Amino acid sequence: MGRFRDWWTGTRYPEAGIAPMTRAHVRSALLALDDPDKPWRVRAGQSGADVLAEWHMIEPAWGSGRNREQTERRFKFVLRLDESAREARVCAHVHEVTRTGKNLRWVAEKKVGRGPRTRVWSKKFHWEKDAEGRRQRVYSVDFDSNYMRDPMQKVVLGSGWTWRGVHRL
Repeated sequence: MGRFRDWWTGTRYPEAGIAPMTRAHVRSALLALDDPDKPWRVRAGQSGADVLAEWHMIEPAWGSGRNREQTERRFKFVLRLDESAREARVCAHVHEVTRTGKNLRWVAEKKVGRGPRTRVWSKKFHWEKDAEGRRQRVYSVDFDSNYMRDPMQKVVLGSGWTWRGVHRL
């Protein structure tokens, strides 16, 4: 059950031989990930959380009249650092709203999720011509929660702490 639970919660352990750092060191290293060039922000948490990382994205509206549509996504990681167990407890939250209508007033779809293995990504494509002049579809990923998760997980594991996914903090 232990390995299955670790897989289910997305728990990762540090490599053997890494000396665990202090809580203050881990917290400051996580807060140092905040960079104005990145689309997501890392800041000190509130109400029991030590660190909060958040990515807020509003896609451009497309369509016209009643068919006009716009999607807003908010993804965040809430981390609580437990120094006695040397682990970062992480819960992911996702909130996605699609609005429609001429003035984007009506909510057409709403998705809310929380948990350790929550992942969100958005994949788009456009058409380009290849070397022979044929049209081909080219994909691009413009939103992936792993862009935010991977650097944070690297900091926690590099500090000798465990990354433990939880359903509630």
